[in-house]
Amino acid sequence: MGITVEILGLEKKYSELVIFLEAPSSKRTKLLRISEFFSLVLSSSNLNLTEAYLSDHFAEYLSLIKTIKIRGLNLDDLTFIRDQFIKVCELDFLTNYKSDMAEALIILKKKYELMCSWLDGSNEDISRSIIYFPVLEKNIKEKLLGFLEILKVQVIDGENQFNIEPAESENDTQLQNQLHLCWDNAIEYCKNTSRKSKNHTLLN
Repeated sequence: MGITVEILGLEKKYSELVIFLEAPSSKRTKLLRISEFFSLVLSSSNLNLTEAYLSDHFAEYLSLIKTIKIRGLNLDDLTFIRDQFIKVCELDFLTNYKSDMAEALIILKKKYELMCSWLDGSNEDISRSIIYFPVLEKNIKEKLLGFLEILKVQVIDGENQFNIEPAESENDTQLQNQLHLCWDNAIEYCKNTSRKSKNHTLLN
């Protein structure tokens, strides 16, 4: 009876995770949601359940860890991800990922140390004049995540392209539509106010 209840509970959470991952969200939010689910799975005493549920999204989990952005992330969230991943690396059924996990763990530990150095003021990077602006993301669990994004603008004579990268949120049609609308309005404004306005193409 206990095992049945546990399976049903994990299956419900798994279904919720699948639905969430299909919706537009940042890579960081996806990692946190997968980590939350893995935390439930790792608390199970049933090794077969642990292997079954961890294996399904492990490749994505591993990829997200390697590319995680830490600027604006809560240190507690980063600590949670790091500590969990250390435990995950000890699981025998993930031996096929051994080299990738070792690489990801090095990256994660370095980013944790870097964040700690930012917070205690021991690391001040003044070599680059980059302007960061805050971005907030609110997901269905009512959790706010903070990001520090960079806006780079390069004007090249003769170019007619507008490139946007990287794409933190995948398949976000609302964002894409908003970008196209803003760009089209900007072009129309320039045509009405400047005789030298040229046609441009928006590339994503």
